[in-house]
Amino acid sequence: MSSRAGLLGCAVLSAIVLALNVGMVAWASNCPPSEDNTKILYDGSCSTSAKANIAAHAAINVLSTLLLGASNYSMQIAMAPSRADVDKAHSKRRALTIGVPTLKNFRNISILRRLCWELLALSSIPLHLVYNSSILATKVATEYLVTELDESFLQTGISIELPGLSSTTVGQSGVMAGTGYTEVKALFDRILREAHAWENLTLEQCAQSYTPFLLNSRRTLVLVTPSTNDHRALPGLFRMVGSKTWMCDDRTSISPDKLDADGSAAFPCSPKRAIFGYRDHDTNWQEPSNPIYCLAEPHRQKCTVEAFRPFLIVISVFNAIKFVSILWLYFNSSTRHSKLHTLGDAVVSFLNHPDDSTKNLCALDKVPLEKKWRTRSSVVTVRWTRRSQRRADAISGIQCIVSIIMFLIAICGIIILLGKALSADNARGTLQSAFRPSSFTSNQNLAIVGFESLQNATLTGLVVLVNIPQLVFSVFYVFYNSLLSIFLQASEWNAFSLVCGYSVPLLLFSTSIHFLISQAIFLSRISFLDFLGRPSQRFGALGYGNMYGAHPGQLLAATYFSPAILAVLVLSITAFLALLFIGSKKLPGNMVMAAGSSAVIAAACHQRDSGPRTVLEQDSEGNHGDEAATKALKWGDVGYVLQIEEDVVYRHLQFSTRDVMEPSEGAEYA
Repeated sequence: MSSRAGLLGCAVLSAIVLALNVGMVAWASNCPPSEDNTKILYDGSCSTSAKANIAAHAAINVLSTLLLGASNYSMQIAMAPSRADVDKAHSKRRALTIGVPTLKNFRNISILRRLCWELLALSSIPLHLVYNSSILATKVATEYLVTELDESFLQTGISIELPGLSSTTVGQSGVMAGTGYTEVKALFDRILREAHAWENLTLEQCAQSYTPFLLNSRRTLVLVTPSTNDHRALPGLFRMVGSKTWMCDDRTSISPDKLDADGSAAFPCSPKRAIFGYRDHDTNWQEPSNPIYCLAEPHRQKCTVEAFRPFLIVISVFNAIKFVSILWLYFNSSTRHSKLHTLGDAVVSFLNHPDDSTKNLCALDKVPLEKKWRTRSSVVTVRWTRRSQRRADAISGIQCIVSIIMFLIAICGIIILLGKALSADNARGTLQSAFRPSSFTSNQNLAIVGFESLQNATLTGLVVLVNIPQLVFSVFYVFYNSLLSIFLQASEWNAFSLVCGYSVPLLLFSTSIHFLISQAIFLSRISFLDFLGRPSQRFGALGYGNMYGAHPGQLLAATYFSPAILAVLVLSITAFLALLFIGSKKLPGNMVMAAGSSAVIAAACHQRDSGPRTVLEQDSEGNHGDEAATKALKWGDVGYVLQIEEDVVYRHLQFSTRDVMEPSEGAEYA
C-alpha cells in the first residue's frame, strides 16, 4: 500500500472517530443533568452501571488507539524527507533518516509539514489527558443501622416494646446532626414490621456481606440473639455505621479510618469474624450479646454513568484538528515518489538519480560512513570483514543502554505503585476480594488515592492525576515503536523484503495497556448516603471523608484497582522482553548496516558501468539505474573495480539486477 493510500485510510478513520465523538456530544446534550451539570447517560442498577462503564472505557480506548495510530502514521509521513530535502542535507554532509519515526529530520523538512507534524503531536496531549475521564461511573455507599434484638421479636412483631430505645441511646448511636429519636424510632418500627422477611444470614455470611466499603445491596442489619423473657434491654446495642470497623478485633488503636494508598488503614478486620464487636465512642468498647444469626435488609442502590460534556467537546475539537491535518498531508502528497517514506522509495530514487556525494562509500556501515563522509578528501576504501550482526546493532551502544534503563525505570515504577496498592488493600482486608474474578465488574471496590491528602483537589487536578499515566505510556510507546521499527527495518534491509505480522499485535498491545491503565487509576464520583437515604457528611471511621460544600455527601476522587496495575506490569514486562528478543535476532546475509541512513542507502545505489572487469564480466546491456529500479534487486559484489592506484584493485558493492557475489573477506571496497 502506498503512503498516499495509507493517508487516505487514516483520514477516513479519523473522520469515523470524529463522527462518533460528535455523536456522543449530541447524545450527552440530550441527557438529563446531574447536580454539577454532568450528563447522566444511565441511571439504574449499580452492577449494570459498572459493566457499562467498563464497556464504555473499552470503546474509548479502541477509538483513541485507532485515532492516535492514524495520527502517528501521519506524523511519520509528515517527517519523511523528500529527495530535495535529502540532496540539500547531503550537500552539507548530513544524513537524514528514512522509514523510521525520528526528530532528526525535523529541521530539514518544509515549514508547512513541520506545522502539520506539530499540530498532530500537540493535539494528542488533550486526548490522553481527558478522553478516559470523559465518562465516569458513580459509586454509591450507604450507612446503616446495626442492632441486636431478641429472637422473640419475630413472633411479637410491632407489639413488642423497645425500652432500650431513648433519646439518650440515640444520641450515643453515631447519628449525624439533624437526626433524632423520631427518625430512629420510625426505623425500628419498620424493623419490627418487616425484618421477618429479610435475608437470613449465618454469622460468617453476615460478616462477608457487610465487609465491602461500598455497601449498595443491603442496608439495616439485625443481630438476632437467643430468646429470653427479659425485654428491658431491647433493643440491645445499636449503632449507625458506615464501614466494617464495628466488627473489628482491634480495640487498641482507635482513630479515624485512613484510606490512603500508603497502607496505613486502621482496624484490620477479618471478614470471617463470627462474634461482632461494638464501639460506643472513641475510647471504650462494649460487647454485644452472642448473636446466632443475622437478618439483612435487601436494598438496591441506584448508580449512574455520567459524561463530562466539556471534555467530549474538547476531544471532538482536537479530533477535528487531526482530521484536517491528515487531509492536508493527503492532498499535498500527490506525487507518488516525491517523499521518501520507506527504504524502497529511497532505493528507487537513488537508483534513478544517484547521489554524487556518497560515491565510493559502499562498504561502510552507518556510523563510520557518516563520520568519514564529513571529513574525507579522497576515496574511502574499506577492507571487508564478514558481518555477524543482530537487529539491535542498528542502534548505538549508548542508545541501547539508555533504552534499557528507561524501560527498567518504568517497570520499577509500576512495581512500586503495585506494592503500595497491595499494601493498602491488605491493610483494609480487601486484598483477596480485589482479585476475585467478579471484582473486575464490581461496584463495591473503594480504593482511593490520597483519601485525606487529596480531599480538596479540584476536578482539573484529579483529571490530570489519573491521566498522567496514559500520557507517560504514550511517550514510552512512541519510543518503543521507534526502536521496533529500527529493528525490523534492519531485517528488511538485509533480507530486502518486508517484515510482516507486527502491526496488529502492536496495536492490540497499545489498546490493552491504555484500557488497563484506565482501570488501574481512574476518576470516580462516590455518593454517600445515611441510613435514611440522605447525603452523609460524616468523617473518618463514622463516615467517608470531609464532604461539606456545594455537594454534601459526594466525593470526586482518584481511585485505583490493584489487579489492573498488576496486569499493566505483566504486559509491560512481556513487551520489554519481546523487544529484547526481537532485537537479539541475527540478521541474514552479510550486508552493511544502514539503520535508515540516507547516506548508506545512497552509497549502495551507485551503478558501476565501466572500469576493469577482474572478477565478473559486465553484461552487454549494462546495469543502468532506471532499469534496475524496476526489477528485482540483489545486493553484493558486482565485480566492477576502480583502478585508482597502480597495482591496487578496488571492488564495488551495490544493488544489482544480476547475480552478485558475497563480499570477499579481506578485499578492498570503495
